[in-house]
Amino acid sequence: KKRKELSGAFQKYGANINPLMLIQLPDRIGQLEDTMKDGVIKILENKHKISTENNKLAIWLSGEHINKENVEKNDSEVEVLIFK
Repeated sequence: KKRKELSGAFQKYGANINPLMLIQLPDRIGQLEDTMKDGVIKILENKHKISTENNKLAIWLSGEHINKENVEKNDSEVEVLIFK
């Protein structure tokens, strides 16, 4: 909700900026990181229609880099970045 409010405020002032929400996962402890990552991804997809398939989700974890190439652009489609 706050990310959308911020995005609207930028648009109101003519700034072509898409704010990026960051979700940091804790250090790997067994399978906990995978379980947490999967849970976060499921919530983002089901409640907010944010996924890697529609380029609104980027993942930057050790050994897993998805949609990260456009994250640095101010007007990137990516809305959420999951990282460690």
